[in-house]
Amino acid sequence: MAGVITLAWTLGGCATGDANVIAAPSTPGVWQRPLNAVGVDEPPQFPATLPHWRIRTQWSQQVRVFNGQWTSPSAADDSDFPATMNGCDTQRFLVRWRAADDVTVSASWFHATAEDVAGEVSRGRRGWMILDGCQVPRMRLDEAANGSTLTDLAVEVQQLEPAV
Repeated sequence: MAGVITLAWTLGGCATGDANVIAAPSTPGVWQRPLNAVGVDEPPQFPATLPHWRIRTQWSQQVRVFNGQWTSPSAADDSDFPATMNGCDTQRFLVRWRAADDVTVSASWFHATAEDVAGEVSRGRRGWMILDGCQVPRMRLDEAANGSTLTDLAVEVQQLEPAV
């Protein structure tokens, strides 16, 4: 593991800083993406601390995805994913995922109240997302070497909220 990852950003609406950029010097290129970004390379470990943010909760779960059907992880308490259309800048979600099988998975995000893809779609066997509080991560199976129509994903989510 390559050291502790630190992310730095400021609250939306502040006079200084850019609320839409996350910087992590110990892992160039991955967490240095704008908010609402998705990628399909090896995701870095979640940060232990963040300036101006605190970890509200973190959870892991298995998510079953099907061929051509978008599926979202649930919240830590198995309710709907905790994105909302109110206060997009009052929370952040860091998401890591990996397929259990040799498959191709599409990953993207949807607005909290929509059923259509809101962002770019990335395809691979594992990946990450950086989302604001109004976006829901979704994944679907695209292709399986063995012809299967479903697979399981290991998904980890870190939910962040503003701190003093």
